Amino acid sequence: MTRVLVISTYELGVQPLGCAMPAAWLEAAGHQVRACDLAVEDWPGDDLAWAEAVVCAVPMHTAMRLALAALKRLRAERPEMPVAYVGLYGDVAASLGILGPRDVALTKDPEARLVAWTTGLGAAPVPPDAGDTGARRRAGSLPLRSVLAPLDRYARLVMGNEERLVGGVEATEGCNHRCRHCPVPTVWAGRSRALPEASVLADVDQLVRAGAGHIHFADPDFLNRPAHALRVAGALHRAHPSSASTSPPR
Repeated sequence: MTRVLVISTYELGVQPLGCAMPAAWLEAAGHQVRACDLAVEDWPGDDLAWAEAVVCAVPMHTAMRLALAALKRLRAERPEMPVAYVGLYGDVAASLGILGPRDVALTKDPEARLVAWTTGLGAAPVPPDAGDTGARRRAGSLPLRSVLAPLDRYARLVMGNEERLVGGVEATEGCNHRCRHCPVPTVWAGRSRALPEASVLADVDQLVRAGAGHIHFADPDFLNRPAHALRVAGALHRAHPSSASTSPPR
């Protein structure tokens, strides 16, 4: 069992899935997990002293840039700490030459490889990727949101005089498009994957229980899979008719 601190630096003003999913995988594998979202929380000095390994979520360019500053402070306080960079910009982290001898960067198929790395604390070789992309979210695999800051620390939806807490979920991974300005095609090569409908709705349920009055879909393109998107949106509306939903562009 390893004590792991999962850090997010930025994820569009909502609870970071890039933090919650690795936390869920590691907890399910028997590791102890704490989390810190530096977008809304102070530097986790005590948690860093407790941890034996750090996972840094790097799902986008801004998160990667902010992670570099966080890494500098982390190395000053715990120079021996093994770090895993997980997310769309994992390969970028590797290309920057910032990985130490016990560090790892995981962009493709990160779940099994992250668990293997954490269990071995970098001492054993990390298995190669399976040639697939993204986070393999199995049916029943839910983001571990209990370790994150509460929803009231994040962005809110303002509707007239009413404010609603916001929860962000994903119904798909990847993207069917190949827009040249976007980093997603670099990893996904114009492909997407539908996440299990039951898992998406179960995540919505836990967000609503936590106080969310508005659910948005943070997919790169919610209509990657139109039939799947319509099924999920319809089921969400039937289960939580008062929670609006949208799919903002990244």
